[in-house]
Amino acid sequence: MSEPRHCEHCRHWNPAAEDSRKPVGYGSCNATAWKAGYFVPDAAPDGVVVEDDEGWGFYTGPQFGCIHWTAKELRK
Repeated sequence: MSEPRHCEHCRHWNPAAEDSRKPVGYGSCNATAWKAGYFVPDAAPDGVVVEDDEGWGFYTGPQFGCIHWTAKELRK
């Protein structure tokens, strides 16, 4: 059975990111198509650019999913 393509099963997602502004259960995404900032000349056509006024950008919930989903590696 394959995993649902949600953040909680994605290798790009980090739910342990510590930030007082982060809602409980949310995490940060490290996929290269997600960019935070004001001037982002290398933004991907299949990506997202988020204004980054206070240095934290954005967070996603565990059930969020996107086309950049990649399965987490199995732990041995």
